[in-house]
Amino acid sequence: MKNMVKAAALSLACLITTSVSANQVGLSVKLADESARIGMLSETEWMQEIYRFEAGFEYNENKDYLVDTSILYTNKGTFDPNLDVGFRAKAALATLDEMNETTYGAMLGIYARYWLPTPVPSALVGEYLNSPQIITFGDGESLEEYSLRGQIQLLRNLNGFVGYRYFSIKSEVAEYDMEDGWHVGVELSF
Repeated sequence: MKNMVKAAALSLACLITTSVSANQVGLSVKLADESARIGMLSETEWMQEIYRFEAGFEYNENKDYLVDTSILYTNKGTFDPNLDVGFRAKAALATLDEMNETTYGAMLGIYARYWLPTPVPSALVGEYLNSPQIITFGDGESLEEYSLRGQIQLLRNLNGFVGYRYFSIKSEVAEYDMEDGWHVGVELSF
């Protein structure tokens, strides 16, 4: 639990320092059948580039916890005017209560968002992140995450999304799915 508190404090400190120069700062909430996540974000847009920093805390019904911070670099419209592509780096710390294991690592991956031609801004978003054994520490051997979601702008500063997310922790003894299912959520920006 001490590691969780330290990771959460570090994530919050990083978020506060990046939000000073951000175009927008916000909160996000995601609910699934067996898990929930609350997060904070700051986003800076410059020319055709978007820099987004996120920090979040997730828990599930098995009393497992995940604290993560990530930075996303996105380039808008390079290949197609409606397509944004980018790279994400994420530091994650997971504590599995049932197995009494703690795993942490640096996850690296790709990001894509395709803006749909609709009257209200909406998009399809896909992500894949992986932390191989060389950059995974603690009791686990690797971390893997992928997600696909649809998002729509509900109000000027409120986005809603529905999607599927898979987050897995592999160790020597077993593979544990911290999340594997559908979710809904909102993102409020200031």
